[in-house]
This record gives sequence, C-alpha cells and structure tokens, in this order.
Amino acid sequence: MRFKIYRLKISVSFFLEKYKKVFLRLIIFIPIVILLIPSIQYFYNTTFTQWSHTRSHARYIRRIESRLDNFTREDFLYDFDYLVYVLKTNFPSLGIIYRRYGVDMLALGDEIRAEMADESQEMNIERFIWLTRNDFLNRARQVGHLGMLQYAEYRWLISSYESAGMSWQFHLNVLNSLPSQAIYAHHRPLLDLFPEVIPWDMQTTIEMERIEYGRIAYLGVRRMAGYLTSAESRALADFFHLVRDYEHLIIDLRGNGGGSQLFFDHYITRSLIGTPISGQLYYFFMAGERNMHFMQDNLGSILKSEFEIDRLSQLVPNVVFSDYVQNDLTLMDYHFRAGHRVVPLPRHERNPFRGEIWMLIDGRGFSATQFVVDFHRYSGFATLVGETTGGMMGTPWHSVLFALPNTGLIIRYDPAYVINPHSSRPLEKGTEPHYFNRPGLDALETVLEMIKERSYE
Repeated sequence: MRFKIYRLKISVSFFLEKYKKVFLRLIIFIPIVILLIPSIQYFYNTTFTQWSHTRSHARYIRRIESRLDNFTREDFLYDFDYLVYVLKTNFPSLGIIYRRYGVDMLALGDEIRAEMADESQEMNIERFIWLTRNDFLNRARQVGHLGMLQYAEYRWLISSYESAGMSWQFHLNVLNSLPSQAIYAHHRPLLDLFPEVIPWDMQTTIEMERIEYGRIAYLGVRRMAGYLTSAESRALADFFHLVRDYEHLIIDLRGNGGGSQLFFDHYITRSLIGTPISGQLYYFFMAGERNMHFMQDNLGSILKSEFEIDRLSQLVPNVVFSDYVQNDLTLMDYHFRAGHRVVPLPRHERNPFRGEIWMLIDGRGFSATQFVVDFHRYSGFATLVGETTGGMMGTPWHSVLFALPNTGLIIRYDPAYVINPHSSRPLEKGTEPHYFNRPGLDALETVLEMIKERSYE
C-alpha cells in the first residue's frame, strides 16, 4: 500500500514538473480570457451579427425583388382594398375633396377596383401604380397631402428624418421597411415622374431688396423647406439689421406652396418681433388604426379628449360653422386644442422691426404657407394684401405614412381636420387678405399704391 502511494506521489510530481510551464501559461491565460469575454460578446453582437444581418437582409431583398414582377391580381386587390379602408376610417378630408373638385373618392375607389378585378385586362405592377396613383389618388389634387410618394420624395424624407434623429423613428420604420426599399429601388422610373420638383435645396430660397432706400424693404420667400445655408442665414440677419428702421417691410409669399411653418418662424418671424406672439387651433381626428398609432407615437398623451358634435359650441364658442363643416365633424372621434407660439431672439440679439409689415398672398399658398398666413393674420403680425390663399392647412406634425402590405408603396395623408377658433371661415377655403388686389394691379403694386397714398391708416 505504501509502495503504491509513493509511486503515485512520484508520478504526480513528475507530471507537474514536466508540464509546469503549461500550467503557468494556463494560470495567466484563463483570467485574460475571462476579461475578454465582454469584448467577444460585443464583437459577436455587433460586427458578426451585422454581417449576418446584412447577408440575410440582402437575401430577403433579392427574394422581394424577384417577386416584384410576379405579384398576383389578388395581391394588388388586397393592397387597394387596404388603401381604401384606411382612407375611409382615418382620412378626414373626403368631404373637402368632394366639395372642391366634385370627386367622391370612395365611389371612385369602387370603380378603380372593378378595373383591377377585370380578368380581361392584364394586371401588373406598372398598371397597379398607374391606376392607384394617377387614376385614384391624384384625383384628390393633394388635398390633405393625400398621395403616393415619388422616388425623390421617398429619398428626401429618409434623409430628413435620419437627420432629425429618433423623434421621427416611427416614420423611418415605414420608409425603411424591406418591401418599400425593394420597390422604390427596383421600380424607380415608375415612381420618379417629377424629379425636378423635389430638390428644394437647389431652388432660390429668399430674395432681399430695398425698394426705396430708407423707407421700403422687400423680402421674397419662395419656399419653406429645409434650412438656409450659413451664408444665407447671415445675409438675412444683415438685411434685417439694415432695414430695422424702415417704415415698411413687404414679405412676399406668393407662389409659395408650403414646406414647414417652423422655417418661417425660425428665420423670419422671431427676427422681426420684440415680444412673443401666439395663436390656437383645434384639431379633430377619426379613431382609425393608422391615426391612433400616429398620434400615440407623435403626440403621446395629448390625444385624450373624446369628441361629440353636440359639444362643438362649447369647444369653439361665438363661432357658427356651416352645415357641411358640422357634417364633417360628425365623423370625428377625438380632438385637442394646440397653441402655436413664437418667441423673439434672445435679448442681446433682439432688434425688432419697428415699421409696418405687409404680407403678399395668392391662391397658390397651401399647406404650411396657409398655416403661416393664418397665424400671422390673427396674431396681428402683418397686414395681408393680395388674393385668398389656397387653403388646406395640414397637420403641423407631418403626415401619416403607411406602406401597402404587398407592394410596399408608401401612401401619405394628413390625419387632422383643422379649425381656426378666430374665424367661421373654414381653412379649406383659405385665408382672405385684409386688402384685395386693386383692379389691374398685382399685390406688390397694390401695396405700393397704398403706401404712397397712406390709405391704410
């Protein structure tokens, strides 16, 4: 027994002596491995996973693209039925389209669907896009921003929302869905009808001029989208500084189709005012699924008040609305009141305009331009001259975007029916100027005549 134990001790000693260096290396190596485990996990969860995801994403995109030319008639009918259903249960401006253009969108939808279902007619993606966009959505003439995204719009919106960050992630989720990526890449020629319309950054933004030195200044605002370059912003600030003691500043919004009211607030209004200006609007919504998702993601707890038409006189007292506005509102389920407030520049930068501010308007002013005109009229910021605006103010928080389930085509619409509590005139009919154009004169000529005659005093 002793002999066996002795031999075992010798064997162990011999083994330890022989592999001493190996054990020492393991003692050093094992803690290093333990320390590296988080880094290895991070590498797996980032680089390797991204590589794997990229490969699977590419394979999925290829599968989708291979299917783009093999949609069935049932696929197209399903997408079109879904589109009409969303409009019927979410879009508040169907009545406005009918009043303005005599188009019953739901009845038209039945006709278009019958064409798609006609077995004697070939049905492919090209014809589906044509029927859905050109024969159906375009009949709304952009009322409530209803339409199918063009390719250039699609790319521009992705770039804009990515720059804006996580606050617009719910829009990016729609735009970056794999079916939408595939169809906008694979069928770009079909979805790029008017590429020259979109690159706002290539258009002239502002025009500055001193019409009469020391007395009358002119500012033309041609678009309200994107941002001014640093050079443009500096030039505009210098212009406001030069003309701050002029008697008159004429702001020309004629032909401005819209963009974002925040553009005008940031670059123009806050540079010209010495005290805050504010206003309020009422927003009404249908309780459709797309609207509820949008409002929850966009406004959170703000959307909380249920609406019944019997309460309209309590919500908006001292204003009598037309029967057709009240009929539109019977379809609404929720409402809220939102204020819009613009504050001046910081006190050390503040140098408000001291003279009379005029705003030139015409029937080509829609969307954000309509919002700007309406807000600045009722806040007392400017005196309006020209023609009634085109109306159709949209939702200030951007439109709803949704993708058709099979094709991935993206549809846009505004979810809100908007009421101005200061006026019984519906916003669909536009905002009237304080002074209409004089016979034979345009808006600029009219205001210059008024200044010359001092007939506005």
